[in-house]
Amino acid sequence: MSDHFSRLGLARGARIDLDVLERNYLSESRKVHPDLNSDRDEAELIAESAALNEAYAVLKSPWRRYRYLLELIAPGALEAAKRLDPAFLAEAMELGESVEQARDDEAQREELEQELYAELDERADRVEALLEAGNTKKAARELHEARYYERALENLQRKDGSLL
Repeated sequence: MSDHFSRLGLARGARIDLDVLERNYLSESRKVHPDLNSDRDEAELIAESAALNEAYAVLKSPWRRYRYLLELIAPGALEAAKRLDPAFLAEAMELGESVEQARDDEAQREELEQELYAELDERADRVEALLEAGNTKKAARELHEARYYERALENLQRKDGSLL
């Protein structure tokens, strides 16, 4: 059984070249396209195409890629690290309140959005370094905490005012 990285001809890693990912995806897509492979079983091609599309979607998204890679390296690590520090959870609650307050003030919303992007960039750098160092426990915790920031950003950007 191949993983998403090998399916797309990439070395396992938190950092990948997105241009290479795109080229490899397009190349592999031609190999499983039913119109270009009439000599192969259509159901098999559809299954391979679905697996290829899933691999591409996961690897293209940094946060999905980090989570996927962590589970390849240390199966169950995310589940084992679900308990977060109460101080962080209190901070996450305050963040949610900040999102609600910023929704109706464009300047405040833009400022908070920039802060959230900056926080996520810093956390991405830490997760990449932790994964490269093989520190799966800390990487898992960072991934769980980053999800709160991702959700806050999504809530801030929602047009309908609802929360995720």
